Amino acid sequence: MTRALRTALLLVCFVLPASPAAAATFTVSTTADTTDVNPGNGVCAAGNGLCTLRAALGEANSLAGSDTIVLPAGTYQLDDGLGQLAVSSTVVVEGAGARSTLILAGANSRVLNVTANLTLRGVTVANGSPKGAGAVRGGGINIVGGDVTLERVTVRNNTVASETNANGGGVAADGGSLIILDSTISNNLAVGRVGNSGGGSGSGGGIAAAAPTTIRRSTITSNTTQNYGAGMFSSGGGIHVGDNMVLDHVTLVGNVASSFADSSGFRQGGNMYIPGYASVSMRSSIMAGGSAASGGNNCFAYGTFTEPARNLSDNFDCMGAGSLRNVAPKLGALQNNGGGTDTRLPALDSPAVNAATGCGTRPADQRGNDLPAGPACDLGAVEIGADRSVTLQASKSAAGAGDDVTLIATISNANDGADDATGETLTLDLPAGVTATTATSTIGSCATGAAVTCSFGTLARGQAATIIATVRANGESFGVTARRGGSLPDQSATNDAASIAVAGIAAAPSTAPAPGGGTGGGATGTGGSGPARDTSAPVLSALKLAPKATVRRGATLRFRLSEAATVRIVTERLVKGRKSGTRCAAKGRGKACTRVLKASTRTVRLKAGSVSVKLPGKALKAGKLRFTVVATDGAGNASKAARVSGSVKRR
Repeated sequence: MTRALRTALLLVCFVLPASPAAAATFTVSTTADTTDVNPGNGVCAAGNGLCTLRAALGEANSLAGSDTIVLPAGTYQLDDGLGQLAVSSTVVVEGAGARSTLILAGANSRVLNVTANLTLRGVTVANGSPKGAGAVRGGGINIVGGDVTLERVTVRNNTVASETNANGGGVAADGGSLIILDSTISNNLAVGRVGNSGGGSGSGGGIAAAAPTTIRRSTITSNTTQNYGAGMFSSGGGIHVGDNMVLDHVTLVGNVASSFADSSGFRQGGNMYIPGYASVSMRSSIMAGGSAASGGNNCFAYGTFTEPARNLSDNFDCMGAGSLRNVAPKLGALQNNGGGTDTRLPALDSPAVNAATGCGTRPADQRGNDLPAGPACDLGAVEIGADRSVTLQASKSAAGAGDDVTLIATISNANDGADDATGETLTLDLPAGVTATTATSTIGSCATGAAVTCSFGTLARGQAATIIATVRANGESFGVTARRGGSLPDQSATNDAASIAVAGIAAAPSTAPAPGGGTGGGATGTGGSGPARDTSAPVLSALKLAPKATVRRGATLRFRLSEAATVRIVTERLVKGRKSGTRCAAKGRGKACTRVLKASTRTVRLKAGSVSVKLPGKALKAGKLRFTVVATDGAGNASKAARVSGSVKRR
């Protein structure tokens, strides 16, 4: 190589710009907690060759750019000897959901120490309890710097216990910024007392935020601060505000500012404490049930507190006359009410329901429920409601006087509705002269007469009821409307009713003898009354489910038909449940019961005789199923409903 060529190559090396670092994605493959063997080489591998959460963070911290860590469902118990997890470079951690992806601290450390940008989604951070030097902040998550977002995250059962002052039992933020979305911060503790006879202060049992903070559609409940000794402070059992904070549709309830072992010191701001240098903007939120012996059970503010929109409180702390004050919010306990994190659901008669003047910036509530469920959004983090839908079919499109018409109605509580529908009813409105003779329902009971009214008690989420009613026509055209009722707000009222129309059939001409003989053909005529109309219903008998029904191969129904007919088959799942009050729920502590869930509907045209209908496996579910079959002939006459139950295996 010539000297000139070497020089040219060196110049190219110096002049070419460095390419930006490519973002890396690491998928964790084990719940074990060990370090990466070679951080920075772009390969997440611990000593056993598998990718651990700690090894993935080690790689992300060693690489430039923004990286992503995919964290599958599992319990990630941190090794106490390795201590906290560190985030020192921009990273996104995607969990599989806070109910199934748990990161648990060791006995003497917190879960996360953050000094760079972090987005944490779909995980639970729990059991943090840092010890030793630096253990004064952040029992679960300690944010020293960086912009941090917690989305669909649960932070619970963390403790920071300092020899002097303790801040942020769940989360502490000092520098950068903090955003909390669709998350729950609960049962965390900040206590200043350990090993110090002179006492100590505790602030922010749930959150201590000395950085700009925004919290939307989240629940902060049952957190505690404790002080120890005269002159010490216990402030902000739920939140200690140390900068500017925005609270939008937040449920901030049941937090406590207390003392450890005695009743001395200052205990202020059970739910929230705002010092003179801080400010809070709260809208469409609930703040209630706090406790602080020295003042401000719900809120103690030296700083600025503003309300761009109405809030709710069970006392007069901080809030102005534009909010709902001194009223109980009527919230349930913290529990799984659907969605990724636990929430506190308002009762049907809660003053928070439909009381918000806006729905905020999020398209759904903390559980993912579409907004609004009723005429207006609810105050707080969750929107109570469900989406019920109604369908209606008739066995005949036309009927004469005295003819029976079979009506088949369904009402379902869709899976995308978050709540069980209590006090649910379905009414079939009948016109004058058309009466119902029979009515049955797969859930609850029905009453007949001038209308059909069915009561279901509670229609659980994902549950459906099928109503089969027989009405007697009067020869005139008529319409029937099926409409649902119940007090729970509905997310989509457009499908709450359904209607059908049945045409009237005039009576046949009289067959009385005409003058001069004959039967209506004039003086010498011999004309008749015309062909007789078919009013007899088909007979469906010997219904059986063929053996060896599986989801893989499908299932076969066998029965006999007295005449050619259109056959409608409704498939329902029979699922084990437990009594929860008056309803049969998926979970409960009462007696065993059976839940009826609609699976599919199929309509086929069949000839008379012994017939078989093959139901494809994709329309079935493994377990016990019930099949309801109704046959309708060409004249619109419907058979009595026949039912058979049986088990369908997976394969």
